[in-house]
Amino acid sequence: MIKYEATYIVDPNLAEEVHNGLLDRISGTITDNGGNVIDVKNMGRRRLTHEVKGKIEGIYICMRFDSSPAAGAELSRQLKLAEEVLRGLIIKLN
Repeated sequence: MIKYEATYIVDPNLAEEVHNGLLDRISGTITDNGGNVIDVKNMGRRRLTHEVKGKIEGIYICMRFDSSPAAGAELSRQLKLAEEVLRGLIIKLN
């Protein structure tokens, strides 16, 4: 298992249920591929340094998890496809 950290920015104008549904989908992607979620931090609403998809603010979510490389690649693909996500980044931790 490899340790990863995923940080993504969510559209702040969406309802709380949509944010929770996205978190459930992402956690499900990790666990379905044999990984487990270690920690999830909601860092709150913050101003973006530049406009992204017409938004100047976003809700930052940071998630640490263990998984196989295939699960990390699938999560990256899911973040790119999710319309609720303004930006996403996954890094491998040492």
